[in-house]
Amino acid sequence: KRTTFTKFTKRPTAASTAKANVDAQKNVDKEVEVKQATEPILGVKPSLYNGYPMVSTGLKDFDDVIGGGVGLGSIVLIEEDKNTNYSQLLVKYFIRQGISSEQYNFVCSAHPEPQTLLESLPRDYASSHRFAQTQETPQDPSENNNNNKGEERSLKIAWQYQKYLDKDEGNSNPNKSKTTVSYAAPAPQTPATYCHEYHLAHNIPPETLQNELTQNKIATFSPPLTPNSFSFPNLLQQISSFLSQNKSSSVTRITLSSLLSPLYYLNYSLQPVQNQFLIFIHSLRGLIRSNSNPNAVVCITVPSYLLSSGFRTRIQHVVDYVVHIQSFKGDLENDEQLTSVFKDYSGFVNIVKIPRLNSLKAFLPASRMYVYKMKKQKLFIEGIHLPPELEDAATESKPSQAAGSSTTKP
Repeated sequence: KRTTFTKFTKRPTAASTAKANVDAQKNVDKEVEVKQATEPILGVKPSLYNGYPMVSTGLKDFDDVIGGGVGLGSIVLIEEDKNTNYSQLLVKYFIRQGISSEQYNFVCSAHPEPQTLLESLPRDYASSHRFAQTQETPQDPSENNNNNKGEERSLKIAWQYQKYLDKDEGNSNPNKSKTTVSYAAPAPQTPATYCHEYHLAHNIPPETLQNELTQNKIATFSPPLTPNSFSFPNLLQQISSFLSQNKSSSVTRITLSSLLSPLYYLNYSLQPVQNQFLIFIHSLRGLIRSNSNPNAVVCITVPSYLLSSGFRTRIQHVVDYVVHIQSFKGDLENDEQLTSVFKDYSGFVNIVKIPRLNSLKAFLPASRMYVYKMKKQKLFIEGIHLPPELEDAATESKPSQAAGSSTTKP
């Protein structure tokens, strides 16, 4: 007699069902994390020197002199010049590149106010070209015809060739259309473009800025204009809350303009204020390098000419990149030799510090000292090329004759 066995299945309990749901949610979260890790981040590319993920500063020349861009989790310190405001242009490039790459921006500024600073951001070159074409007023064609009729094609210098010109005009076909040369407009730049080009003569479109503010991709912080009301812990709290809102893998750019300036009503010469600032930089550095905020970069400008040399050195030790701006106006303006050699430039850009990212060796630029200038509504940073020394041939000393050589003719 064959014995049959009945298979009994265990009914799922509430605890086992909850555990299965938790495991399934963990698997979904892992799949999302893997998908986000494999998907490319807009405006980020690996460095050609060490493979570290970099973001652009918005100015290609500036990217080239610091190693291809700014590494994620880094702090860039720009030391301002007391006679010019070119450091503000680098800040505008930095913020505008974040908007073009669909990234998040946190802006803190005392002067100008954050809203004014955002409205003065440059327009990208492609849309600026189209904007310039729309601003041109078309001419009346009847007016052009009248001008053409009144033109007399006469040669006043080489008058003996006038008969050949008249003969060619008589044999020419009147129905033949003139050849016109058309120049193609710049190709539109997508958010995936690493570094965009901008035109400083035209400001950002208002609808673009309004769209960023509507989507909460831009946060601003204005320091209170009363003495002893600004505090670095409050600023750090504002930055932390904005970073927590970015749940995506997009990059967050933090711009702090003219910190330690008198506009913040801070006595930068006092030791407690200096200690608070250094503690703030340390805390901010740890915040942008935490696991919850892996994709963040910071750009800080300070009036270094107001700070003591010791305090400046301490600040340079706690940041990653240090760039010093020095214009030819002011102290260097009286140097006639310097102004004659660099008459086409506006000042120096000194690369003080570059970090070691993902390697034991830091990027070594071709030079630590560069020059900058404005040309065609764009900022350029170039290497120093000294002109050759021209001497009068009459004043050149003759080379000495070799020992034992004869000076008499045979």
